[in-house]
Amino acid sequence: MTWSETLIDNFNDNSLDTTTIWTNNGSGFVTESSSQLHIVGDGSYPYVKTKKTHNVTNSIFAVKWVPGSGTATTSSSYLITLDDPSGNQVILASSTLTTGWNFQSGGAATVSGTTSGTGLGTALASGNWFGIGRIQSDNICFVYKSTDGLNFTSLGGVTVGGTFDKTKCQFRIQAGHYTSSESPTWAFIVDEAAVFDINALDKTHVRVGGAWTESAVKVRSGGAWVGAKPKVRVGGAWVVSH
Repeated sequence: MTWSETLIDNFNDNSLDTTTIWTNNGSGFVTESSSQLHIVGDGSYPYVKTKKTHNVTNSIFAVKWVPGSGTATTSSSYLITLDDPSGNQVILASSTLTTGWNFQSGGAATVSGTTSGTGLGTALASGNWFGIGRIQSDNICFVYKSTDGLNFTSLGGVTVGGTFDKTKCQFRIQAGHYTSSESPTWAFIVDEAAVFDINALDKTHVRVGGAWTESAVKVRSGGAWVGAKPKVRVGGAWVVSH
């Protein structure tokens, strides 16, 4: 399963863009430096949230992970969240000291099913991506992981119930700790934030029954039809056509 990336922010200018990209709800704990986003995991759970909304029916919100700095505690965690306009939330929280993750909900949204798993946290390598979304008609929100930003593997998913608008989601990046007696210095570090659309480069439109219908591009290989990406000739080389 291949995905195409739409960059939200690569944090390369070392100045958090709070004009067009982010709302900063972590003054004193959120910085952009060394071409990365740093969020210190304070007990107030500081975060940044996108100003724009996105449809996550066929897309996921993902971040490119970098090993955190400082010292974490047993209650330290980092979170990425889908927020709808009414304050309903689907939250993915990951441990800093284990490979564990779990789904949570906020507002009038609910999550049910297998809400926890492994494969994030200490299982992540620098440059790995992880994200959530792709909430289709079955209302399952998936958690994905990728080593290259091209091919994502599902680690699990939960059924989203209650009230939640998957067509208008803001994205939140957050870190914190829930034990007040602890004083961690650990910071969640993100190299990039992006939206990934499933098979966006693998589709075209064909005429069916007098109407244009979206269709996956496929070619015959080894006796079977397989997905393919359209390419064009540019500068003497074949490149993927957007």
